[in-house]
Amino acid sequence: MVSCLATFMMRWLIPRLYAFNAANPGIEVRLSASHAPPDFGAGGIDVAIRLGKPPWPSGVVGRPFLADRVGPVVAPALLQGRRIRRPADLQRLGLLHAETRPGAWAQWLAMMGAEDFDATKGARFEHMYFLMEAAASGLGVAIGSYPLVEQDLESGRLVAPFGFVPSGSSYCLLRPRLGSDVAKSSAFLAWISAQAKTNT
Repeated sequence: MVSCLATFMMRWLIPRLYAFNAANPGIEVRLSASHAPPDFGAGGIDVAIRLGKPPWPSGVVGRPFLADRVGPVVAPALLQGRRIRRPADLQRLGLLHAETRPGAWAQWLAMMGAEDFDATKGARFEHMYFLMEAAASGLGVAIGSYPLVEQDLESGRLVAPFGFVPSGSSYCLLRPRLGSDVAKSSAFLAWISAQAKTNT
């Protein structure tokens, strides 16, 4: 079983999983959505996908496989007739926040060296998936993670006026140090690492 962040599962993993199933018809991948620290001692979890960076918890082996890059994303219609030249201009669009990444705006503004920007106001959503849908629907501008908005950018549902910058974290593959069946999950680990290399 693969325990995975819900929005990452929906927006990155599931759209690509058909390729794994086609190449590995004898392996059944079961998915479980969770944001909690993975409990490898219960629930039959073989691999967990989380956003983070070392050091890993005791008894856990982890490695990054996809860098997290972040930036403001907004529906194209919301930009019509507006000049967005500096981060402060985004305030006029209405800021959107996700409870699962409460410091996303402050982090991005610090990386951009932006000042005089009140990033505390705006609508709040429980999960990143709802946040991205709100942004695509023109409700405001959100800080998006590139792997989560890649398809929306390609389809034109969202645009990124300032591009994306590394957040300092990565999507990581975690497994237990002891007692895990490495052979059982090795095909999945190799596949998802290869997928990440073609989508960076």
